[in-house]
Parts: sequence; structure tokens; C-alpha cells
Amino acid sequence: YLIGDRLALGFNPLSDHDLDVARFHTLIETCRRHPHPDPRACAECAARLTQALDLVRGDFLDEFSLGNCLQFDDWLLMQREHYRMQITSALEQLAAFHERAGHLTEAERTIRRWLEYDLLNEAAYRHLMRVLARADQRSAALDAYETCRRVLATELGLAPAIETVTLAEQIRARAPLESPSTQAALPLVLTRFFGRQPESARLVDLLSRRTVRLVTLVGPGGVGKTRLAIEVAHRMAGVFVHDICFVELAGVADGSTVDDAVAAALRLPTNTGRSSTGAIVDYLRDKTVLLVLDNCEHLVKACAGLVQTLSREAEGLTVLTTSRIPLHLAEEHVVRLEPFATPDINGAAQLTVADSLRFDSIQLFTNRAAQALLHFTLTDANVVAVARICQQLDGIPLAIEIAAAQARALPIEAIAERLDQRFAWLNRRVGETIPRQRTLQALIDWSYGLLSHQTRSVLRRLAVFAGGWTLEAAEAISAPEEPCAEALAELVDHSLVVFGADAERRRYGMHETIRQFAQEQLRGSDVEADVLERHARYYARLVSHTVENRARQTLPERLRTVQVDHDNLRRAFEWLVAHDREQALALVARLGTNLKFWELGGFFQEGRRWLQRVLEETEESVSIRRAQALLAAAELSSAISDFEYGLLCARQAQQLFQQLGDQRGEIDARLMYCDLARYAGELTHLQTQIEEALQMAEQIAYTAGMAKGKQLLAINIAYTTDEIKAAIPYDLSSVALWRELESPFELATALNLLGADLMEIHEYAAAKQALLECRDIYQSLGYRRGVALAIHNLGETAQMMGEYTSARELLCESLRIRHHLGLRRGYAYSFESLARVNEAEERYERAVQLWAAAATLRVRIGAPLEQVAQKYSEDALTRLRARLGQVSFELEWAKGATMTTEQAITLALG
Repeated sequence: YLIGDRLALGFNPLSDHDLDVARFHTLIETCRRHPHPDPRACAECAARLTQALDLVRGDFLDEFSLGNCLQFDDWLLMQREHYRMQITSALEQLAAFHERAGHLTEAERTIRRWLEYDLLNEAAYRHLMRVLARADQRSAALDAYETCRRVLATELGLAPAIETVTLAEQIRARAPLESPSTQAALPLVLTRFFGRQPESARLVDLLSRRTVRLVTLVGPGGVGKTRLAIEVAHRMAGVFVHDICFVELAGVADGSTVDDAVAAALRLPTNTGRSSTGAIVDYLRDKTVLLVLDNCEHLVKACAGLVQTLSREAEGLTVLTTSRIPLHLAEEHVVRLEPFATPDINGAAQLTVADSLRFDSIQLFTNRAAQALLHFTLTDANVVAVARICQQLDGIPLAIEIAAAQARALPIEAIAERLDQRFAWLNRRVGETIPRQRTLQALIDWSYGLLSHQTRSVLRRLAVFAGGWTLEAAEAISAPEEPCAEALAELVDHSLVVFGADAERRRYGMHETIRQFAQEQLRGSDVEADVLERHARYYARLVSHTVENRARQTLPERLRTVQVDHDNLRRAFEWLVAHDREQALALVARLGTNLKFWELGGFFQEGRRWLQRVLEETEESVSIRRAQALLAAAELSSAISDFEYGLLCARQAQQLFQQLGDQRGEIDARLMYCDLARYAGELTHLQTQIEEALQMAEQIAYTAGMAKGKQLLAINIAYTTDEIKAAIPYDLSSVALWRELESPFELATALNLLGADLMEIHEYAAAKQALLECRDIYQSLGYRRGVALAIHNLGETAQMMGEYTSARELLCESLRIRHHLGLRRGYAYSFESLARVNEAEERYERAVQLWAAAATLRVRIGAPLEQVAQKYSEDALTRLRARLGQVSFELEWAKGATMTTEQAITLALG
């Protein structure tokens, strides 16, 4: 095991030995490279992570030191930080696996170990609270919350984030807990952050001031703007208590869709008849939010316009943008980010390791080189070469990372020498020292030249992606003879592609500067047309498969599969419209008839634009796909309350289906027309039209058409007559038919309608049974908006039964969900129902304030009360006015009318 001579003695690395650090690294690296669809569900990786973590007994080389050796101490500190980051990342992934698998005891043990390494990680505390609550240890879960609150206050002087407080409230109220959040969050970064203390402090200071509304982080490509923005955003969590939203704009090509991208990142419903900008304003008003817009340089005008609108309407909003150029707004505070400083190797007599480590550029290179080559360390022998590399690369962080990745294959001195040669050639070619903006391009070009021919071909093709991709997607756009998985691994090794975890799947991505380089290689090449077509057809197939994959995936899972690739879908749609309009019709029709995709994704307005555009481009088409697209446009128009356009599309769809002999399509279009006509107030002969469509469905035994028809008949009877009891048989029949079809969303909708009608005729026990089943179905599907509606109706039922304590709890639970989702129309319904409960409990002043807050909110968002509800409201206010007297009533009304939405929510929940 030992080798040596007269002067030195050392360990023989070729001997038969077992080293725990090497085994740990191998296990972690195997997991990182494993092409699983979801790391949280991969049993193989969970086993590897368990093995790796079993090797960990403490910090790296714990209690080991070399006396009076500062170089060793510096090296040891960096190694310990490197391994601690790998350990915490492994613990986080393993905890997620155990929770998802239902191994709650193992999940709890893993999270508690995670907190031993990262005591201030608030997300870990939330994870622990959720696991304990799911294991029916609610007291322990609340103890974990108190520990979190105490630790954050003591160590950081911060209060828990709104998500943590909301989770604690849900646990106290014994409310059903959602799965781990899928809300858009800050991007996951697994690498250590270096330097930028002055810039970080400046950004934190600016973003903490209430008078500062817009800060733009400006700098050249590759300088680290995005990484710094993410780091600072994490630090601002205690300031922006409602939300910190990160919006990646590199994949957004059209300035008119910037608001759609922001709405999607915020997970906002856009079916209120308003634009995406309007939906964002509705959500942001009365909230304290930090909005991070990343990579704005190609959308400066659109971003500037959106920021101005949002800042004017939402007083609690602060915007942080990253861009190569400022937005040029009067209120903008610009923070410029320069490359890292580098040691002056020409002027220094002798550069030492200690001296060099004062430079962030050297620290960054050393850290990334150690990731590429496990045993790499900065020594007196290589420090000058490292400094030369950093100086030659002008201190540009991305360039340094790419160069450091070569340490896996080349000695440090060889990297420095090759860069010297490369830049000397470029200098001779342009006749002067190359400017900074070309340094990075030259480095990427050099790294590109080190790749194999097949890997270069794959990188060139990857430029087609917007916002990231999976291994399956990369294989779909690659040539059959290209070993795609091996090429991706090589690109990751060279730091030209990154590989990490999103909320659901392992995905690849690349820095925008590298993507632009690859795009230049693709543009005009003999494979460009083939790549664009492969990309478009792959995402068309993905949509088709995902939308129809009801049996194997819940809706949230299907939604996330498509939603994470929304930028790629945009790009695919553009190609299809230009080259294959029938396929474009098929794409938008599949998405358009699945409203829950558009609703949960926040894409109603964009979906409507897609449909209108492709319908205008295919006016001469006489095909089933066009008829389906027309029907989808009608349904989407109904969702955003554009009934005139919806009626037009439904009528055209009906005529086209009839012309093509598609009876089922014709029935669907007829029923859609009737539904739109009801909303539009065109009630003449509506009952007859619904009955005719229902008769057609019965004649051809079209079960879904029969279920829709009977559901519409029940709704029409309930809304246009006083004979609600006559609607019940149609409700029951619709429920039975949807149950027969095993259509959970439609079944839940029918059960909700049945429950509401039963409640109106005082059949409370039956109403409660229907609504409980409705709630359970929505919960199983992950459709929280539906859950809130069902729970609200359960609260209404309890209130009508005189069970006011239960009614209050249910209505408050519904309001909490609506608040979390930003459903402002739902707030109004909640305020009104809770006002009735307060009246029944003789809290008349609070009841008046809630009615006033609801009325003010309805005016603000343009959502007036329905005619039937208006009478209930007037009767209630008449009673309250009599109870309080006119003067007191008006005083309480004024209090409620002047409340902010957040104040009204606090009052309602109190």
C-alpha cells in the first residue's frame, strides 16, 4: 500500500484499497448521470444515495489538520464545503423519494439529518412539517414550525415565509395538505456561489427600499447576472413575504407574449375575460412581491412596458431584471456587473496560493476544476497557470467554468498553453487585442473544437430547444447514427450543457450565450430544416400523448409534462403554422379541448390567440381537425367570457361537423352553442335546442353527449325556473353517465351541480354526500380550484343546516386555498358566505364589513353578482341595516369598503 524512496514515502493509489470518498463520489455521480424520468421516483438512485450517505460519518477529514499550513487549511475548507453541498443535495432528493413513496418514517429521519447540515433551510422545515402531518403527527409538525420560527428569528432576524405560515395554519385547521408544491420557484442551483459581495449588498439594499420599484442588473453575456439574481432573490425571501417569482425570458421570442410568460410563472388563471396583464395585476395588487425577469435584452421594449403597467397598478411590487442593456425607464436603478478581477501575473514577483485565493476568479476555477477532477488542488506548481487562464479569459465566470471543465482531460498547464495559442492567433487575425465580448466566444469555439465530430453535431442540433429539454427530446431531434446520450454526457463534462432537476423531470439546458453559438452553427447548415421539423413534430406528439394519457397520469402530472416545455411548444407551433397547418390545427385542438391545461397553466389568453391565428390561416380547410379547432376555440372563448366569438365558432363547428358527417362532433358543437347562449342571455328556445341535441345523442348512443345534454338541461331548469326539484333527475342521470365513462373531471363537475341543487331544495344530507365525493375527486386530481369550490359549497350546506362552526371552518379553508391560488372572484364569494355566517352568529358589524369588501372587490375586478344572488344580498343588507341602524350600518360599510383585499381576507379568516 505504500511506495517510497530514501527521501519520500507515499500511498500507492494502484494498490487494492477501498476509499470512502471515492465510493461516495462514484455513487453520487452515477445518480447524476442516470437518465431517469423523475429522480424523486427512482428506486435505483434512492438505493445509491442511501449507500452514499451511509459512508458519511461527519465533515470531510474531521478533526484532521496540518499545523501552521495555511494552504492545507484553505484546501480543506473548500473540500468540506464541496462535500457538504453534495450531502445536502442527496438528503433532499432522498427525502423527496421517501415522501412520494409513502415511507414517512424514513422521510422524517432523512429530513432531520438534512437539517443537521443546513439548519437555516426553511424549505426543509416545510418538508418536515408536511411529512409529520401526513403521518398524523400534527403536534410534532407544529413543533417543527415553532423550531423553524425560533431559528430564523435568532440566527437571521427573519420571520417565516408566507408558505411556511400557511402550511402551519393548514395543519392547525386539519385541512387536507397538497402534495409538495409545484408552484414556480427559483431555479435550483447545485453549485457554490462565489464572490460578488459588493454587488450583492448593493442589490439587497436597493430591493429592501420601499421607494425602489425597478432594479436592472446589467452586464455582458456569461458574467453571472442570472446566478447573482437567483442568489439575491433567495436572500430577499424575508422581505417579499407573498411571493418571489422568477421568469426566464430567453426562450420567449415574441414581445407580445411576455405577459403570458409572467402569468404562467405565477400559475395564474386567465379565464376571467381579462388579458394576461390584467390577471397579473389582479394577483399582485395588495401583495408584496419580487418579480425577477431574466434575460430581457431581446425584449427590452415589451419588458419596459409591462414593468411600467405593473408598477403603476401594484404598489407592493418590486422588479429585478437582468439584461445586457438597461430598460431605460426613469425609475430604473442600474447595477453593472463586471467580470471577476484576476491576479497580475506579469507584475508580481511570485504568486502564492494564499495570494491567489483572494481572487474570486481563482476560487471559481479551483472549485469547478475539483468537480471535474476529484483530486485537483491549487498548488504552488499550478497556481500561475490557473491565474494565466483566468487572466486570458478576462475573468468572465462562464468562460472560467468552461475552461475548468477541461481539467478532466488536460493538465492545467496544457489548458493555459492552448488558450495562449488560441488567443494569440485571434489577436493576429484581428490586428489588435480581442475585446472582452469576443473572449467568451473564442473560448466556446475552442471548447467546441475539442469535442468529437458527433458531439459537435448534437450540440448544433440542441440550439433548436427553448428553455431546456429531456433526453427523449434530444434523441428525437438527433440523427439515428448519433449517440445522443453519450454526446450529452460529454457536453456536460465540458460545461457546455448543464444537467439538473426541475420539479418533475431531469432536464438539460445551456447558457444563452452557448445556445446562440450553437444556433450560429445550425443556421444555414444542411440539417437545419430537418432539425426544425423534428422538433415541431416531437412536441406535437408529446401534446397528443400527454393529453390522452389519462389512465397513467393524473392531470397535474400531465399538465407539468407539457407546461415545462411551453417555450418549446411555442416554437413548434410557429413551425407548424408555416409548414403543416393541418398538424397545427391538430395541436391547438388537442390543447384547446382540454381546458384544465390552459387554466392550470395560466395560458387562456395565449391559447385563444393560437386558435384564432391558425383558424385564420386555414379558412379554406374542410377537415375534422378544423372543426375540432373551432369547437376548442368556442370552449376557450366561453372560459374567458367572450361569448360572441364563442357562439360564432360553435355555429361554424356545428356546420362543418354536419358537412363532414361527424354526428358526435355535431352534437358537441350544438351543446357548446347552447351553453354559450345561456351565458350570453340568449334564452329563447334554449330548452328546445338542448333537448334536440340530447335526442340526437340518444339516437346514436353517444354517452358523453347524453351526459352533457342532461347536465345542461339541469342547469337551464335551475337558472330559469323555480322548479329546482325538476332538475334533480337530470343531475342524477348526468352523474351516472360520467361515472360510467370514468371521466373524473366531468363527474366532479356534475356532482358539484347535483350538490348545489340538492342544497337548494333542503336535501342537505344528500347534498353533503355529493359534495364530499366531488371534493375527493378534485383532490385526487390535484385540481385545487375545484377543491376550493367543493369545500365552499360544503360550507354553504353547513350554514343552511345551522352548523355555523363547521360552516366557518369550511368556508375559511376554501378562502385559504383561493388566496393561495389568487382567485379573486372566489374571494368575493367567500366574503359573502362568511358574512352570512357572521350574521347568523350575531356579529353584525363584521358581516356588514365583509359584504362591503365583497362589493368593492366585485367592482374592482368587474365581476357583478348574479341576478339570483343579488336578491339574497339585498335581503341580507336590509336585515343588517335594521339590526344596526342606518348610521352604524354606514360606518361599518365604509370600513369594509376601504379595506385592501389582504385586510378583508384577514378579517374573514379572523
